[in-house]
Amino acid sequence: MDPQAPSPNAAPPGDTRRPGVAVGDERVEAAFDRMESHPRSLRFAWAYVLAGAVWAAGSVGPISVVELAGVPLAIAFLTSLDVVWPVLRWWVRQRLVWLLAAWAAWVGLSLLWSLKPEKGVWELASLRFAYPLLAAWPLLRHRRAVIYALCMGFLATNASQLALWLGHTLDLKWLMFKEWHPRNAGWWGHATVCGYLFVAALGLHLPAAMMGRGWARWAGLAGGLVTVAGMIATGARGAWIAGAALIVLVAGVALVTRRWSLRTAAIAGVVLAVAVAGGWLVAGESIARRGREGVQEVRAALTQEQYETDTGARIKFAKWAVEMGVEKPLLGHGAGSYWTWVQRRLSEQGVDPASVRTAPQAHNLWLHAWATLGVVGVVLAAAIAWMATRGAFAGLTREQLGTYDAGPAFALVGMLLVTPFDVAYVNSPPSALLAVLFALSLWPRPLREPLGGRYA
Repeated sequence: MDPQAPSPNAAPPGDTRRPGVAVGDERVEAAFDRMESHPRSLRFAWAYVLAGAVWAAGSVGPISVVELAGVPLAIAFLTSLDVVWPVLRWWVRQRLVWLLAAWAAWVGLSLLWSLKPEKGVWELASLRFAYPLLAAWPLLRHRRAVIYALCMGFLATNASQLALWLGHTLDLKWLMFKEWHPRNAGWWGHATVCGYLFVAALGLHLPAAMMGRGWARWAGLAGGLVTVAGMIATGARGAWIAGAALIVLVAGVALVTRRWSLRTAAIAGVVLAVAVAGGWLVAGESIARRGREGVQEVRAALTQEQYETDTGARIKFAKWAVEMGVEKPLLGHGAGSYWTWVQRRLSEQGVDPASVRTAPQAHNLWLHAWATLGVVGVVLAAAIAWMATRGAFAGLTREQLGTYDAGPAFALVGMLLVTPFDVAYVNSPPSALLAVLFALSLWPRPLREPLGGRYA
């Protein structure tokens, strides 16, 4: 090859990308150029970006905020249809969008044979958080601003945990916005779900913390430290396991891609040592107790069939899901059927359902999907996970792995690591977060700078 010849990945003349950014689809870039050259876009793009930031930050807020967070973005989209229309046909072509539509169709179809259709409708209703996927598409040249807003939303949740703790510790009534529980979820309703979402938050910060340079590294370390503290406060052991696995995975990526340095490793080591020491001083007894209890409960469930503990019950829930899947492996029992099937099975065995632990879900996404939606549902779920994660990593160069641009990719990996412990699509908070991460992971997407400059 001629050493003077341009690289096949080189930007075209006049390109506004930053150095080290991959080349995207030129047809997508041209569509975004056309949209952004509209006079109203040049004047008011900042308002659209602000609406997107509100959506991203609000998606991890209190549930009342989560429900309304996408409204400003929807309004911005509807009032800008004459501006954004050039890019919409590229959204319709997104494979992830088609897979999500197929998922919705299959869940809806399964209601025809569901044991509890009304419960299945509620599981289908979690897709209500997906409507901003279309409205967020014109924002993707401001993708980093949306990522920062999502990080700020998570940090606000951490602040709510701290405020709740201070209120009850110092008897400050104005900070006691809910009753105290040792497993602190802040303004979120369920400590376990809160812990699982923090694994995704950790994924946002770890790339910059472990592979970043300059201010990004320090922001990643600080954000990761706060996130780990919040995760510990929830007492969610599944989140601890998934979070630890994510740290190891990102460290492995840093080593393989050589996106690390002795200085970064030393700083990260010191911060980690300080975090572990501080965490142990503050909550060491609680952490050790939760760990011991988990090991004992697993051993008792597997050797003595004692399932009426926190961890033992999860093993029992998984076994029920396997039994359901074996009965109807291809189509499943229908969305919303899990709890009803369990109730019927216990009654057939002469067991009062009220006398044992039951749950509306299997606490394992893959087993729950198989039990209720069959092999078809599992395949669709796996395809969505693959397409979203692949899209999140697409377009990232080696240099960008150490920035917050890589955050959504590793946040999705974190959500995947949580799937053995939770069924994200039946709960509102993780469904809302996934909508944001999916929007940020659409591919092909524009990679160049906005024509009017950045607004965040």
